[in-house]
Amino acid sequence: MENLNLGELFNESIKTIILQEVKNAKKEIEKEISQEKIVLLMQRGYPNELLSTRVSRERLSVGTETLKDLIDLNLIPIIKNKKKIKISSYDLDDFIEKYKNQDLKEVIEEARNRKGVI
Repeated sequence: MENLNLGELFNESIKTIILQEVKNAKKEIEKEISQEKIVLLMQRGYPNELLSTRVSRERLSVGTETLKDLIDLNLIPIIKNKKKIKISSYDLDDFIEKYKNQDLKEVIEEARNRKGVI
């Protein structure tokens, strides 16, 4: 510290303040994310889990090709690890909620038509 001049002391002080502010902001963001997860869990009433395509097909009561179409048309997001495909239970429920009371064949056809339009 003896060899530092006033400018260097000032720079070190500013650096310390900025690092502390970044640390505080990170804690606040983590706290908000945790609160959002808790609220989402309370709203949904169950934890989010990754489902296999088989389980997803069963929950939707659809066949392999229909689920493949829904995934290929980005109507249901997936998580892919090598060749295994998983679907978030929340995403599946969001899909069901969005398209309930609609014919899946029409939903797929409409998505195909939109995909062709630039």
